[in-house]
Amino acid sequence: MKIVIVGSSHAGICAGLRALEEYPEAEITLYDKRNQVSFVSQGIISYLAGQKSVLNQSSYSSVEELKAAGLNMQMETVVEEIDTKNKRLFFGESIPKRRNSLSMIN
Repeated sequence: MKIVIVGSSHAGICAGLRALEEYPEAEITLYDKRNQVSFVSQGIISYLAGQKSVLNQSSYSSVEELKAAGLNMQMETVVEEIDTKNKRLFFGESIPKRRNSLSMIN
């Protein structure tokens, strides 16, 4: 089974880790257009209150930690289209933009 998760914020990371627990044999891939994961949005309040360094500390995980846990991480990748009927995902690199596709059929 292949599982694709778009976005590696808190919800995406939780979904990926939970999927690992429920389907340990699955190939689970998280796609994100950024080069880092897990920005905690509560850090914005501290930032606006003048604590400028808090944005650098607003992550609780890393790409390396998630890879070690068993997730495939596709960073700096923009998901352009998901064709659920044919089980295909179309994506491109953040810069330069190049379109690729992935078949999600086992």
